Amino acid sequence: MRELLEIYTLELQVEGLSPTTIKNKISRLSRFCDYIGTLDNLNKQKINQYIVSLAVSDKSKNEYIKTIRVFLDYLYEEGYIEKEIAIKSYKYDEVIQKELTDNDVEVILKHLKKDKSYLGVRNLTIISMLLDTGLRVSELVSLDVSDIEGDIIKVKAKRKERLVPISPKLK
Repeated sequence: MRELLEIYTLELQVEGLSPTTIKNKISRLSRFCDYIGTLDNLNKQKINQYIVSLAVSDKSKNEYIKTIRVFLDYLYEEGYIEKEIAIKSYKYDEVIQKELTDNDVEVILKHLKKDKSYLGVRNLTIISMLLDTGLRVSELVSLDVSDIEGDIIKVKAKRKERLVPISPKLK
């Protein structure tokens, strides 16, 4: 299974997926392949046993299932397995996330402004940047100073680049 995982990693790189996406997929699949052992052990029952054994949240189990499902499709399409193995998504109750109100944001920012240390200023800048621009955390983490030109941030998202305006106050 390890050799197949290495071949699959190359396929993901050829598809042009980001290194972080590839790392996450391979991390999940690595654990899966270790559990399965050999291609001869690959069957629906063993896969379901693996999914049940995962000590992660229900939402995370579905991420594992999606990743495994795509990997199984790849193995079938490339002729490594003779028949398709269909696995179902994990059923769970979705937690409804609450939107932050203007008051919530005010309280958070007020609290962050109290801390004048380096970390306090950094944290305030991070939260302000996320709130002001709507950037994803992964996009913010991958920003360089050179991505900020005037009142615009060049955000490199997956295979596209987009321009995001920033307020003069945040700048």
